Amino acid sequence: MTTRTDPAIGVDVGASTISAGLVGPDGDVIPDAQGPTGDSGQVIATIVFVLERILGHALAQRIRAGGIGVSLPDIVNRRPPLT
Repeated sequence: MTTRTDPAIGVDVGASTISAGLVGPDGDVIPDAQGPTGDSGQVIATIVFVLERILGHALAQRIRAGGIGVSLPDIVNRRPPLT
């Protein structure tokens, strides 16, 4: 069970860098990890890489993450919706 005091994982997918960190209830980022955004084929692999680093740190410190949030710089899928 998570509580309001559990940190959350934040992931920021930027144009050149993907960053992730555990964000405490006070807004402090506990650990953080970064990797290059690269081309579209590398984005998922880099997200997994930074998340593995953050989760490894959390596990080692016995920190439980209460959730995850991801920010993206643009629309992910530009195709029109199915009708």
